[in-house]
Amino acid sequence: MVAAAVMASLVACKTFDDEAVPIAYAPAASPTLVPGAEKVTLSVSAEDRRAQKDRIGIKSSINQPRVLADNDIVEVVRGAVQNELRGEGFVIGSGGLAVTIYLQDFYYDASRENLHGSGFSTVTFALRVRDRAGATLYGRTYEAKTRLDFNFDKSAEKARVGLQRALADAVRQVVDDKALQAALLRRN
Repeated sequence: MVAAAVMASLVACKTFDDEAVPIAYAPAASPTLVPGAEKVTLSVSAEDRRAQKDRIGIKSSINQPRVLADNDIVEVVRGAVQNELRGEGFVIGSGGLAVTIYLQDFYYDASRENLHGSGFSTVTFALRVRDRAGATLYGRTYEAKTRLDFNFDKSAEKARVGLQRALADAVRQVVDDKALQAALLRRN
């Protein structure tokens, strides 16, 4: 009985500590080849324009314990978009069109309603395509939000799951963006 109480106290205390988690991208489905993409070379870069770069979220509204990333979030987002474009058949390399991703939000926010809570994850980035002369050919902002409900579980694992889902949803918007595909193919 005492051991159970001590264990519960330790778990509760962990709720109030900063915690780091790795963030990864898992594609939702196999990419579909875009006819003509093999003739288009793209370079993909990314910039971090988030307001809060020192964290990717908070675990609790009590004491505001931070959720930190074990890895480079900007690189995860860049790599996710690049891999999907490659999967569609676009050639990744230099000398072609420049795709730049501007990461604006990558954040998990836990709220508490008694012993029941929710975690809200948001991933937002702008994507711009430029030709070799620097002229903008296409631009759009992609945003995805997810909500996870939980019972007094304020671990950073919830943040990891929610942010990875939101990232997958945002990148899926890129993959499904026919106007982006048309802009990339038109400038070949």
